[in-house]
Amino acid sequence: TDPPVPAQEDDEDVGRTGLQQTELQSLSVTLKRQFDQGDPTAGLLSYTAKKRRSIDKYIDGAAEADTKASSDMMTMILLMDERSAKREESRIERQEKYDREREERDARHEELHLLLMGKMMGQHQK
Repeated sequence: TDPPVPAQEDDEDVGRTGLQQTELQSLSVTLKRQFDQGDPTAGLLSYTAKKRRSIDKYIDGAAEADTKASSDMMTMILLMDERSAKREESRIERQEKYDREREERDARHEELHLLLMGKMMGQHQK
């Protein structure tokens, strides 16, 4: 179970990638240059890295949507409270108007009743 012995002298510099050290350095410089040009997806990304970025974008989008939803919910609650306050104010105004009109009707009715009673008593006295 000894490690395999390289067949040629040149194979000693080759790692598990199958590339020599100088080729790996050259590839590294090339990939770094592509990455530095501003596009974070430039260069070669592994499937796992792409999946992680995709998941990160999804999570960011979900967080923004959640923030927007809670903001919309708060706005809706505030609008509902405002409308409820306006309805209550309108109801109070209608009730006050109804009460005033009823008091006026009752006062006229009472006045008419007293007038009629006075006339009836006046006729009985004559």
